[in-house]
Amino acid sequence: TVIEDWLFGECTSLANIDIPNSVTSIGEGAFWDCSALTNITIPNSVTSIGNYAFAQSGLIDVTIPAGVTSISDYMFQNCTALKHVRTLQTSFDGCENWLSGVSETGTFECLPSLGTEETIERGISACPEGWTVVNI
Repeated sequence: TVIEDWLFGECTSLANIDIPNSVTSIGEGAFWDCSALTNITIPNSVTSIGNYAFAQSGLIDVTIPAGVTSISDYMFQNCTALKHVRTLQTSFDGCENWLSGVSETGTFECLPSLGTEETIERGISACPEGWTVVNI
């Protein structure tokens, strides 16, 4: 099952959603500009998340499950309230600005291989400047 591209885009009153375990993909812009959406649980069944999937939403805290193998560009762009991201991904290669425009300070929990200065300097853009990296 797929949450189609732009399915809930601009649903500014959407505050809660339960994504069933049958969902394997969240499409491009699926929750774009859902400003009332502050928390979401992405089930372990999801393997890919499209460009701008949660851009401009009201998310504060998000966990990206280990099953997600495809992180897309600008996934959380301009989520100005976003202060905490936890992920078990081992690579962000090819991912551009997935956390651009988020809160100026926050916490990024990740595996040690992502939280190193070398990894961040290679341009993987895993952690926004000003955020604290916590290895898990």
